[in-house]
Amino acid sequence: MRIAIAEISQETDTFSPIPTTLRDFEQTGLYFGAEILEKMPNVGKIGGFLNVAQHEPNVEYLPILRARATSGGRITDQTLSFLTEKLIHGLQDALPFDVLYLSLHGAASSQSIDDLEGHVLQEVRDTIGHDIPIIVPLDHHANITQKIMDLSTLIIGYEEQPHDQVETGERAGKLLFRLLKKEITPTGAW
Repeated sequence: MRIAIAEISQETDTFSPIPTTLRDFEQTGLYFGAEILEKMPNVGKIGGFLNVAQHEPNVEYLPILRARATSGGRITDQTLSFLTEKLIHGLQDALPFDVLYLSLHGAASSQSIDDLEGHVLQEVRDTIGHDIPIIVPLDHHANITQKIMDLSTLIIGYEEQPHDQVETGERAGKLLFRLLKKEITPTGAW
């Protein structure tokens, strides 16, 4: 079972005049490839997913990108372009795979795109097609759009404040494996 893993996460404050740049992602955690598996055990939504996946047989991890920045102004278009390009090239190199675990925030915007998550999901779907499931854990106050609904196979949100990131990753992981074993058939509605 080949599982691609990626994250692009930032909570945008559209009133902030200070843009979020690549440096902000580098300060909080910009990792590529195997570095994700080294730095993320039991950390955040990826760590929660890895907690579950380690108990499943025959799992091959395909870590692509982990890009996380703290809350801030809109992400610069240059930064979004860089992150999206790294994600897409990584997915292309990883194909074929059975599922994509794509951790997003749900309330990110760039200088020119309000629905950043919908944009990222569209880029991903244009790359991997519509047959590969995409599991998307989100923050509990995500701005869920019809586009996000249409392009995701399964969406899981935080249930608690303070954020239950690891637990959300674990719930997402359990559902991901149930989906791959054909124990569930997710149906989304908005």
